[in-house]
Amino acid sequence: KRRSKCRESALWRWIVEAGETKKRSQILHSAIIVALLGMSGVACYDEAWAESGETTGESTLQAGIEDGIALLREEEKLARDVYLALYDVWGHRTFDNISQSEQRHMDAMFGVIRSYGLDDPAEDRARGEFLNPELQGLYDELVERGSRSLTDALSVGALIEEIDILDLEAELAEGPPGDVAAVYENLLRGSRNHLRAFVGNLDTAGVEYTPAQLETSAFDEIVEGD
Repeated sequence: KRRSKCRESALWRWIVEAGETKKRSQILHSAIIVALLGMSGVACYDEAWAESGETTGESTLQAGIEDGIALLREEEKLARDVYLALYDVWGHRTFDNISQSEQRHMDAMFGVIRSYGLDDPAEDRARGEFLNPELQGLYDELVERGSRSLTDALSVGALIEEIDILDLEAELAEGPPGDVAAVYENLLRGSRNHLRAFVGNLDTAGVEYTPAQLETSAFDEIVEGD
């Protein structure tokens, strides 16, 4: 049985840190946010290509690459499910819009899983249910935090996107096959757009967001980009 890829991810590091200290308020920044409007353009990759599930389908994958695929499939589900839960709480269109983009991200990862004949960790999992116990615990914590206030909810969204960016970059560094790398690159562009959406609206409200996981230089490059 292979070790959990999650234990090497940005997501896992955040879980460990959260277990070591309860003072996560420095991550969920104090802010008052105005209503966000016009967020329909957050999706950022080729939907038709992703939905087709067309990958070249090499016969074998290294164990680490397979683990990464499974992690990212559930990580995209976590993002979607958290945003849907927070939309239920706050009725805020940002979470509805971005959750739809995360669904497309999930579909893209399912295309990779299907192409390579891998087990799908999200199969038959209802909203808010995860095979990976660390992801289950993280989902529960983030929804609880995001339910405290709209400010906390938006901060949770920014944190999720930071984690997604770091884990996608880490999986790309593993050297996956070209077709898998192309999917990861598309998802990475999506996560960067989502992060810009959260941070941009905080900036409009006069709130400066401080990155919780990304290096400041990398964060600045993302939020100042197109």
